Amino acid sequence: MPYSVTNHLPNRMCPRLRFLLVVGCALTLLDRGQSPAFAQTLSAADFAAPNLTAATQATTHQTVLLVDPVAGNDAADGSDRAPFKTITQALQVAPAGAVIFLTPGTYSQETGETFPLRLKPGVTVQGNTETRGQGIVIQGSGFFLSPTFARQKVAIVGADRAMLAGVTVKNPDAQ
Repeated sequence: MPYSVTNHLPNRMCPRLRFLLVVGCALTLLDRGQSPAFAQTLSAADFAAPNLTAATQATTHQTVLLVDPVAGNDAADGSDRAPFKTITQALQVAPAGAVIFLTPGTYSQETGETFPLRLKPGVTVQGNTETRGQGIVIQGSGFFLSPTFARQKVAIVGADRAMLAGVTVKNPDAQ
């Protein structure tokens, strides 16, 4: 069985603390300039290409969805030729194990996002890890009722085995 941080944390540890520890470990790896083993990486050239054929061929057994906040359309199918406009729509249709690739741009209420974004179990949302998320910004917040910390304004709600990499997250309403 591959090594996983979550497999080695005590089961009685509160889910929020587990999530923060896992995110902290992932951010530490990214901060050191190392690519995490659990995320697929695209170069900036891949985003500039008219399609993501190489990326989709590398993941033939996974559902791959593309989101473009400028040229996308939420009535599309999420393919490289017909990307979704919002992460919200991609998350609604993504099955477990899917990879959602984000093209450069700002993902906000102005571009149609509904906050907080709710990640799904086993789904990866990936921007560009080589630039550490520069140019791919998720900006916004919405109310989330936490069982331990009451009502909060958050940008993203995590999920079991969900991954977020290569994006910049800005919460203008942090509490």
